[in-house]
Amino acid sequence: MKQATIGIGDRVAYSVRWLRSVGETRGDLPRLRGTVEQLIPFGGAGRALAGIKWDHHPPHEVRDEDDTHDHAMPGLYRVLDANLTLISRIGADSALNT
Repeated sequence: MKQATIGIGDRVAYSVRWLRSVGETRGDLPRLRGTVEQLIPFGGAGRALAGIKWDHHPPHEVRDEDDTHDHAMPGLYRVLDANLTLISRIGADSALNT
C-alpha cells in the first residue's frame, strides 16, 4: 500500500509530472506554492486529499452537496497528494522546460 509522502505543515507545489499531464507548463499554476493544512484519506490505497493553503491564490467558497450552506475556505484547496511534490524536492523534480 502506497503511503502519502506529504504531511501536515509541509510546503508543496504541483508536481511536474501532473502539470505536464494536463498541459500546464506555463503561467501561474506551475509557480503556486502552499502549505498542507489537512490530509483526508482517499480511495483506500494510501492516497490522501491534501487541503492546501496556497500562498498567492484567490479565496473560493465550498458548498455542501445539498447546496444549502456556504463555507468560506479562503485559499484552502483539496488536491490529490500524488499530484503534489515537496518544495524541498523541486530541484530533484525534472525541470518544466526540458
